[in-house]
Amino acid sequence: MNSIINENEIPNNLNISNYPKLNESQENAILKCLKNKFKMIKGPQGKEKIYLCSVLKYHLLKLKITKKNILLYAPSNKATDTLAYYISKLDIN
Repeated sequence: MNSIINENEIPNNLNISNYPKLNESQENAILKCLKNKFKMIKGPQGKEKIYLCSVLKYHLLKLKITKKNILLYAPSNKATDTLAYYISKLDIN
């Protein structure tokens, strides 16, 4: 698949100030998502996928990849609350 953005546009540091630091696995997942049109994030419960999705949304909006809304889905009420919490801490809508 083609890249969704030019690789030169991807920031060197994917961490967000005043936000928990990404580990190497999370950084790699964000990079793969930014470099491909379609990517699935999956893994066992409790592995910070919700957090990773909020960081990915932040970068997609900051890089102006889409002007449309981005729908984020979580499989439970608790996961949805966690997602809303993380996104509320970011400077995005």
